[in-house]
Amino acid sequence: RLSVWIESYVYKLSSGDIVSVHKDVTKYKRVERALKKEKEMTQNFLNIAGVIIVAIDKKDEVTLINKMGCEVLGYDKAEIIGKNWFENFLPERMREQIIPVSKRLLAGDIESVEYHENPVLTRDGKERLIAWHNTLLRDEKGNIIGHLSSGEDITERKKVEEALRE
Repeated sequence: RLSVWIESYVYKLSSGDIVSVHKDVTKYKRVERALKKEKEMTQNFLNIAGVIIVAIDKKDEVTLINKMGCEVLGYDKAEIIGKNWFENFLPERMREQIIPVSKRLLAGDIESVEYHENPVLTRDGKERLIAWHNTLLRDEKGNIIGHLSSGEDITERKKVEEALRE
């Protein structure tokens, strides 16, 4: 069965005449559906990963987070997307140390640090220690537009290591 999407506009002219304009938007709708399906599939891949995946733009706002990230932080996705990562999910004592490094990284002044550990702040005010792997995100011209990080919650492992040392 063939279906066609039509966009219609109706205008009333100053003379009182009514004009209608119709535009075939079938190709646009098909591309839109394909992109939506692709985005859903990509999100499913991110959600089955056993690590936190988060993308942060140059304004320090979260543009993507997977299910594991939401679970560790204790928030729904809608409560995280668009929020400033550092102000909302980083313990205050860490901000002075980490924000300047992020700014220099996003400005291209320093190289991306492949691995680092730092705590995140959960909804209930607790901290979870995360081992992060990072990469810069670039646009089609090569300009830095943000960074993508995957993180593993190593809180319990660090507690066990500490107990073994004692």
